[in-house]
Amino acid sequence: MAEDVRQRIQYLRDVMHLSFYQIEDMTGVPRKRASKIYQGDNSGDKAIRPCMLERYRSLIGDWFADYPALKAKQVYGMLKDRGILVSYTLVVKYTRSFRQKKKKVYHALTFLPGEESQVDWCFINHPSLGKLSCFVLILSHSRYLFAHVFPRASFEFFIEGHLMAFSSMNGTYPQSEVR
Repeated sequence: MAEDVRQRIQYLRDVMHLSFYQIEDMTGVPRKRASKIYQGDNSGDKAIRPCMLERYRSLIGDWFADYPALKAKQVYGMLKDRGILVSYTLVVKYTRSFRQKKKKVYHALTFLPGEESQVDWCFINHPSLGKLSCFVLILSHSRYLFAHVFPRASFEFFIEGHLMAFSSMNGTYPQSEVR
């Protein structure tokens, strides 16, 4: 255990008069372990053993340099082919640092007000009126939504939907002229 952690535990216990529960909250060291450290018991400290795959780090690193999308199962198979006996779980844990996270690839779209909108039809099955068509227009900049239900999807209703949407947004076409 690091000497500074031991000193911090002693300070919190002797000077600040904190309980081991409070010391656990402040240091992250479990309360029973903190108690043993405070009493000077270091029997629980274990020497850190290097991973048995550490001697093959450069080989595994070369594989990932050549094939960045390698899976742990493939690395396990290649190690097994070379006569290296190791558990699959260890390979998964060891290769985690080599595997790269997939970057999200997208292009953020930005629009000026009124520059673009998206138009589509959706269909509604009404229990008594049957199948209805809904004209939907969404402005790309403000995400303003206009929707209107028509008895069917046709070019005439498509144009009328546009005119009604423009009118609702205080566009150039007055509502009184929409038929």
